[in-house]
Amino acid sequence: MRLWGDDAVAEMQIPFKAYAGEEPYIFVSYAHVNKALVFPLIKQLHEKGYRIWYDEGIDPSTEWRKIIAEHLVPASAVLIFLSPEAVKSKYVNRELSRSDELDIPLIPVLLKETEIPEEIHLILTLLQRLHYFKYPNDEKFLEELERSPHLKGCLGLGAVVRRRLSTPQVCEKPCEAYEGDEPYIFIGYSHDDAQRVYPIVKDLYEAGWDLWYDEGIRITSRYLPVIADHLSRCAVYMLMLTNRCLEQPDVMNVKLEGARLSCVAIIPVMLEDTPWAGETVVTPEELLERVKALGLLTNRGPRLAIPPDIKQNMIYDITLPREG
Repeated sequence: MRLWGDDAVAEMQIPFKAYAGEEPYIFVSYAHVNKALVFPLIKQLHEKGYRIWYDEGIDPSTEWRKIIAEHLVPASAVLIFLSPEAVKSKYVNRELSRSDELDIPLIPVLLKETEIPEEIHLILTLLQRLHYFKYPNDEKFLEELERSPHLKGCLGLGAVVRRRLSTPQVCEKPCEAYEGDEPYIFIGYSHDDAQRVYPIVKDLYEAGWDLWYDEGIRITSRYLPVIADHLSRCAVYMLMLTNRCLEQPDVMNVKLEGARLSCVAIIPVMLEDTPWAGETVVTPEELLERVKALGLLTNRGPRLAIPPDIKQNMIYDITLPREG
C-alpha cells in the first residue's frame, strides 16, 4: 500500500480486497492516519454486501491522477471521511474537488469534531453530514449511513449470502402467495419473524385481501429478479417491523427502497419497539382498517386460508452465486 506525505502511518492489515469490476461501487476517500477508524467501518459495509473501492491496492509507482481516472471517475458514490487530518490532506482535497466537478454523489462523514475549511464547506454546504463521533456505536452509525439513497445501487447480489443466516424454523405457511394481475399486497419481513408474521398474513388473506410473500420462492430460484418483479406489480408494500427486520439488507435496502422508488404505498406494521423513523406505522390491530382505507385493492370477501401443500415446510435463506 502506498503511504503519502503527512498521511503516512504504520501499515495496518488490509480488511478486504478493493472492488474491481463494472458494477456500481463506492469510492472511499480518507486520510491514511485515520485507518484505525475507517477500516472497521468499511469492512462492516463490505460484509453487508456493498461494493467498495479504497486505495489498499495502489502500487507505489502509480501516479495519483491515474488512480483517480481509473477508480474515482466511474464510481457511483464517494464516501468521504473527514477529520482534522483529512481536511489538511492534499489527496483527500483533490478527491473531494474532483468528485464535485464530476457531480458524483458525496456522502460526508465527520470522524471527529472538525473545523471545515471554507473551500470544503462550499462543496458540502447543501449535503447532510453524518457525525460518526456522536453515535453510541458503529451499528447505529451504519444504520443511519445505509439510509443514504446513493448507497443503494452499490449493494451487490451477495448481500443476501453475506448477511448472518437466519435460523431455520419449522413454520406452516398460511396460504398460497397471490399470482395474478390484480392489485395486491407485498409482505416484507425477516424470515426469523415468520411465526409472528404468518398469523397476520393469514388474517389479511381471510379478510379478503390478495397478497404475495416469499413462500413461493424455491431455493433454486433467483431471488432478486423475483422480488423486483413483484415490487413492480404490487399496489401496497407492507413491512413487518422488528429489530431483526431492520438488520436485514435484503428487506431494508432491496425491498423497501425498491417500493419507495416504485412509488408503492407503504404500510409499516410495528410488531415491537424499533428505532424506525420512516413512514407512519400501524399496529397489527389497526392493519385491516388501514388497508381498507387506502382504497387501492379489491376485497374478495371472507375466505378460508389453506396452507400450500406442495411447498417445503421450512423457512430458508436464498443462496445466490458469489460475485466475480
